[in-house]
Amino acid sequence: TQTVQIYGTGFANGCNASLTRLNQSTITATNLTVLTSTAIACNFNLLAKTTGYWNVIVASGSVTSTLDNGFYITLPSSQTFFVDRTIDNTISYFTDSYRATLTIPQQTFASDLWVTISTPTIPSSNRPTLAITNNCLDVSNNLAQQPTKDITLTMHYSSTTFASRTLTNLVISRYDPNNKRWITLDSTVDTNNNTITCTSDHLSIFAVTELV
Repeated sequence: TQTVQIYGTGFANGCNASLTRLNQSTITATNLTVLTSTAIACNFNLLAKTTGYWNVIVASGSVTSTLDNGFYITLPSSQTFFVDRTIDNTISYFTDSYRATLTIPQQTFASDLWVTISTPTIPSSNRPTLAITNNCLDVSNNLAQQPTKDITLTMHYSSTTFASRTLTNLVISRYDPNNKRWITLDSTVDTNNNTITCTSDHLSIFAVTELV
């Protein structure tokens, strides 16, 4: 739930607010409070809502005002997921421009924990034959545990962004912070679905990289 303030004129007690978008269900404001005649505060439940621009509608009695494309929904670059160690877990990470899937088998960690996937500052490559792309993720957890089984990571790439690259040369690499180096992982490129998949027994920073 996101708390927002809407500014305009003529707001009065009893008004309501909502967000609309073509082919999407209306998001109705809750806990709406008229702060002044020019400002209202309210909550919108944005969970699993389509990203992009939405129209803002405020209605008071018979008067309805609309601000086209007045609200933008975006996804956070850092997202946290609960992992139950007794079952297989599949984590889907989405941002406005990127997505990845992490599969964690049961009993991979010593206890239940929270896994965080975020967009990191990309470490430079120590290898002249390895080019690091902007498709980069940092995978960690709140207990600093490392997996006892292989986890499977699938990273998506843009066919437009990678059009000039030799796709068969793409691999996922893991960054080793202790030795400050990138380690290439055995990877499978799926050119039909624009994905690269690997397994790893370590959580760290991962990136789509190109062997050059």
